[in-house]
Amino acid sequence: MEFNSLAYALFLAIVTALYFSPLMTKSAGRQNMLVLAVSYLFYGVWDWRFLSLIILTTLTTYGTGLLIERRRSAVWPIANVALNLAVLAMFKYFDFFSENVRGLMRMFGWEMDWFTLDVLLPVGISFYTFQAIGYTMDVWRGEIRATRNPILFATFITYFPQLVAGPIERASALMPQLDRVNRWQWHEGVAGLRLILWGLFKKVAVADPCGYLVDGYYGQCASESDGLRCYMAAILFAVQLYCDFSGYCDIAAGSARMLGVRLTQNFNRPYISRNFVEFWQRWHMSLTRWFTDYLYIPLGGSRKGIRRHFLNVMVVFLVSGLWHGAGWGFIIWGGACGFFYWFQKRLGYDSYRGKSQPRLPDLPRIFATFSLYAVLLVPFRLNGDIYMALELCWRYIVPISMIAVLVFKVLFTIVRLMAHAVASFQIEVVSRRTFFFGGACTAFLILAWFYPRVAWYHLYLALALVAYGFEWVTRGVIGWSSPFPLPSRRMPRMCLYMCLYLFILTYGLLRLPPVSDDTTFLYFQF
Repeated sequence: MEFNSLAYALFLAIVTALYFSPLMTKSAGRQNMLVLAVSYLFYGVWDWRFLSLIILTTLTTYGTGLLIERRRSAVWPIANVALNLAVLAMFKYFDFFSENVRGLMRMFGWEMDWFTLDVLLPVGISFYTFQAIGYTMDVWRGEIRATRNPILFATFITYFPQLVAGPIERASALMPQLDRVNRWQWHEGVAGLRLILWGLFKKVAVADPCGYLVDGYYGQCASESDGLRCYMAAILFAVQLYCDFSGYCDIAAGSARMLGVRLTQNFNRPYISRNFVEFWQRWHMSLTRWFTDYLYIPLGGSRKGIRRHFLNVMVVFLVSGLWHGAGWGFIIWGGACGFFYWFQKRLGYDSYRGKSQPRLPDLPRIFATFSLYAVLLVPFRLNGDIYMALELCWRYIVPISMIAVLVFKVLFTIVRLMAHAVASFQIEVVSRRTFFFGGACTAFLILAWFYPRVAWYHLYLALALVAYGFEWVTRGVIGWSSPFPLPSRRMPRMCLYMCLYLFILTYGLLRLPPVSDDTTFLYFQF
């Protein structure tokens, strides 16, 4: 059951109505039993056979928490973490490992009959496994007490809005919200629906059209060796990946907020980052915090010298790449991101926290950071053909990206000089408003002139600029945000949002060009 489907819209409406019914609002236990049942139903629609894995993770982690408090021994957390990682490795990495071992043996002239499992990857296994491991480690460290309520804990592991693609929630943040009676509040319901609409817009109107173009461009790159198409494919895939994943998180947060629960923010406008250090404070924030708390800091962090710091950073990013998928493309992506993160960290770049938000003079650095990340995503996208990905990067994408960054910086400098000249222009006949209005009209005429010469579906890229523009103007806002107006009157605004919800879903279901036939969220495969 995908978020961008009419089935989920109906499912969410029914769950919300039942959740806030008088029978359920008598106790938090009844509400959690309902959420647990619908979460199993939600996941079972994908493949009911994998429900056994979630139940196994739930029971073993719940029991481990109780055993840790009863008898504090390192055996219990080690055994539980090993079991969870073993299940994850069996379904996600066994075939990758066996194929590479067989290839390595073949290099030495040895032929091995190594078997593979060839099983379907359970949806969301990486997310709920890490959530369970985080709970075990928090109990072991004494940061939280182990819950003795099995229904509450099972609801925490299988909470349907964030079950299949995150964000990765901490028990200290989510469980207290589940362990209370949540009652319907109009402003929370409307705010949740606003987030759902914004997530659907990013998924249906931006990510899916970009995916259609990316598939076509990479196909042409392989056959025609067109460097400009390769560069466009890299840029558009970066847009597709972000709008797809952040769109899912917006829908998940909106769904949970309608039920009175606030999820952790997973993205904070990463494409306005001025460097890689800041970027990784804004991108997939729940996963970054998980690796920081449970891997980077236990390894020593940056406290044991430059070499150890470099080693710790590379371990975290390589594991992060491997977490995304079993393939060398993901490992290369993680290693490259780790190197640039460490390099800019050593140069003195720091995170954005405590500093001013990006401004217009920062646009060249923002564009350079975005271009670099788009290049690093090429092996991530072409994971099945690493040699092709590296060849396209070396021959086309990297040189064109460097030229694009230089051209952007030169144009930005020229525009700044012109704006400064206009700002100091004292002739009363020509005002600033007139100047900018005339420039907008000129741009419109140029677009109208070239429109017949441009494929019509390229105009959908303007929607990506709309999404980026909204994130730019709201860069100072803390927490989730949506461009839809705030609720004023209750019922009219709710009815308007519901109409927009159905309209966007209808657009996606019609598969209007250039929407790809495959509209599944990308992170479902991770």
